[in-house]
Amino acid sequence: MDELDVKLLKLLQANGRVTLSALAKELSTSEGTVRNRILKLEREKAILQFTALVDPKKLGYNAAAYVGLTLEPLKFLSVLEELSKIEDIHSLSTCTGEHTILFEVWKKDAEEMSKFIAERITPISGISKISTNIVVEQVRPGKRAAVPGGVQTTLALV
Repeated sequence: MDELDVKLLKLLQANGRVTLSALAKELSTSEGTVRNRILKLEREKAILQFTALVDPKKLGYNAAAYVGLTLEPLKFLSVLEELSKIEDIHSLSTCTGEHTILFEVWKKDAEEMSKFIAERITPISGISKISTNIVVEQVRPGKRAAVPGGVQTTLALV
């Protein structure tokens, strides 16, 4: 990954809907080069997808939680497989530390959150502890990966 790729990624993170011509102008290169770089970054899985970040509250989800699970060691893969099937889970990670698995879930309210945990998570065989952490306030949404390189870019759209 070179400096042009880094600049391109930063610009796309700032505005995923920016046009190829605006990117080319900002990067002082051609639209063809930008298009080819984006395709290359997608092939290499540096760009995983283009998506819209939504505000859960605007969709009626007033309860967000990060849920940590402690597992029976021999049940790790089966628990992970079961959780992967649950569409209500927005992010799912394996980790070290107090919990083996962490996931994020949004629900309409605390009652719906409790029902989800009781009916969808608790019955999964192999979970020895569930720790539900309700989000009080999201100070900064997690939307961007830190792209390496000390290059600062700003996109001026006209």
